[in-house]
Amino acid sequence: MADQAVTSADDAVPRDVHGGLAQEVADSTCGARVTGLCRDLAVGENLAGAGVLQHPSDRVFESRHARSVFGDHPVSPQTVAVLDDLLAANVRYAEAFDAGHLPREPARRLVVITCMDARINPAAALGLRPGDAHVLRNAGGRVSDDVIRSLVVSTGLLGVTTVIVMHHTGCGMAAISKRDVQAVLSDISEEHWEAFDLLAIEDQHQALREDVDAVLQSRLLPPLQVTGLIYDVATGRVQQML
Repeated sequence: MADQAVTSADDAVPRDVHGGLAQEVADSTCGARVTGLCRDLAVGENLAGAGVLQHPSDRVFESRHARSVFGDHPVSPQTVAVLDDLLAANVRYAEAFDAGHLPREPARRLVVITCMDARINPAAALGLRPGDAHVLRNAGGRVSDDVIRSLVVSTGLLGVTTVIVMHHTGCGMAAISKRDVQAVLSDISEEHWEAFDLLAIEDQHQALREDVDAVLQSRLLPPLQVTGLIYDVATGRVQQML
């Protein structure tokens, strides 16, 4: 692809873009529209240091408003640095990428439902490789309506026959209540809270049983093999509970 000049509509700052790295991001929530190399921020120096920008015309100029892909809000240097690292890491990942041939259907016909806790790496903990399983994550690893929605697709269209529900020790959802969240988000009206289910965990084993049963009893799902596990964040070991 030939180099092309891209101009910001707001501040008319030129940017040279090379080799297909340009991207246009439309944020459907805030309506922000950003066109440029990765994002409209001064990230050129970090990307160059990571070996991403190698062409003489690859350079990024700082936006007058320091706009990000998240909207017209100032972005902290820490956020910029994190995004730089992620994008640079993706370039390295893509250079060695060899999984483009994998089918949509998971090879092990498996879904793993687990918590979003950053300490958990479900693929590593269970010996899964790309293409093996669908992994659904949320706060607490709860079987919410949206998890059922995904399971309908996995089981109905993509051949899944086995589900693992994996909760874990030290879960933050066992330490908070709906009232705690309401106290922090006090500007939200009571009527909005009425329909909101936090799915907090009062008893870990009971919550695991409830989630396993929610999969087994859903009328939207076919008969499935469902297992309940507890992952120990201190040791990395899993224990089958159900």
